[in-house]
Amino acid sequence: MKIWSIGIALLITIQASGQEYPDSVFRNEVDKYYKGGIGAWERYTTQKSKIKEENLEDTRKRGTVVLGFTLMSNGEIDNVEFLNHVSEDVDEDAFQLLKKSADQWKPKLVDNKPVSVWIEVSFHYLPFTRADLKPMKEKIPELYQNKKYDEIHHILDAVIRNQPYDADAIYGRGIIYHEQGKTIDACMTWQRAAHIGHIESDEFHKKHCK
Repeated sequence: MKIWSIGIALLITIQASGQEYPDSVFRNEVDKYYKGGIGAWERYTTQKSKIKEENLEDTRKRGTVVLGFTLMSNGEIDNVEFLNHVSEDVDEDAFQLLKKSADQWKPKLVDNKPVSVWIEVSFHYLPFTRADLKPMKEKIPELYQNKKYDEIHHILDAVIRNQPYDADAIYGRGIIYHEQGKTIDACMTWQRAAHIGHIESDEFHKKHCK
């Protein structure tokens, strides 16, 4: 089947709704290694954030920041990476929250020995839900048929900014990149979707990426 046919079918499935924050695998990791668990982490990020609701009237500042980092065997945070951006001030707030939480993490134990582990954490700044975003997604199939790729990217940017674990949306963005001849961008995008469990992205990455 041609990638165009796969793409149009995929972009229709992007309209499906799901969990508001479908990052349960990574939330479970936080629950294991943050002192007090996921509840304590969410209280901390809510209470200590310097970004208040009145700062989020601009919808471009609403969304979910995702940071990945290595929790070292000694409990220190290292190799921090931005995996999903929202805006400069919101991103900085999330980064500072993670940095100031450094003494609240406990290392992973294997056979009672501490080892390093990769962790992802989400910071929610009034993100739009999948239901909120559905009207935007419904425009994608017609835009795709007319090859209006820039408009599709604009929609998918908004979707992923708010719902960074929407693997179908990430996969769809990879298809658009592929059709635009942006192989490196497509491969990086499929790799991310595969990392969060999207099987088709893993298959496409193996087929189209070196």
